[in-house]
Amino acid sequence: MDIIVIQKNVDLIDLSKKYFIKIISFPPHMIYKFQPLDKSFMGSLKIYYSEEIKMWTRTTGKPIQYDI
Repeated sequence: MDIIVIQKNVDLIDLSKKYFIKIISFPPHMIYKFQPLDKSFMGSLKIYYSEEIKMWTRTTGKPIQYDI
């Protein structure tokens, strides 16, 4: 089971390099510093993303598929 998780992580890293996406990792004790960001930025992003998903499924009749 651990080998599968490692392979998916390697695939994710390769995919992020291909599309020039930076992956940032923070230690758990640093997360509390980002709580204001969660309310201001991520809250709005969650709302708009949810609306886009609803519009997509209504217009196409297809569910969103995540292929990672």
